Amino acid sequence: MSDLPQGVVDIRGKQYHTVAKRVHDFRLGYPMWGIHTDLVHQDDEKVIMRCCITDEQDRVIGTGYAEEVRASSKINKTSALENAETSAIGRALAACGILGEHYASADEVEAAIKAQEDQEREAERHRHYLQQVRNAFRDAEGAVGRQRAMECLAETCGCVIGNPAQIPQHQLPDCVEALTNLAEGAAE
Repeated sequence: MSDLPQGVVDIRGKQYHTVAKRVHDFRLGYPMWGIHTDLVHQDDEKVIMRCCITDEQDRVIGTGYAEEVRASSKINKTSALENAETSAIGRALAACGILGEHYASADEVEAAIKAQEDQEREAERHRHYLQQVRNAFRDAEGAVGRQRAMECLAETCGCVIGNPAQIPQHQLPDCVEALTNLAEGAAE
């Protein structure tokens, strides 16, 4: 159980306030001020929202923009507008210096960290498959010769490839399997 107050999350040792918490605290501290959101752009690919924080005399104190790409996550496929609005509000509050110094909301930080970790995992997976292709190519080359191993790669990938690093990532597992089958077939 966390000792953090409700609406505060710890992400890699830093505390971030959720936008819901920021809005709640804003309403308590500035009851006569306003939060105004506007849809700047919306199409099948992305949504852009703007938020302005105004004081009791309707002067703009801070502005925040946010863009959400619909294809970037499952939630954005159905809720990109809501996510963009929430992010814009959090950024506008931060622009005013109200309720935290972080422009990014906890959700935005978490999403950015997850995206970075996903990219790192994907790069590691690619390196792993590439090494497997190199090993399988070496084995196939020893069993049937370089020319036949190259032909096997070309047949599997649909192109002539002189360097396994040029193989499209989605085809690497198929190449490993084809080369392994080639080498094993020659050994029988």
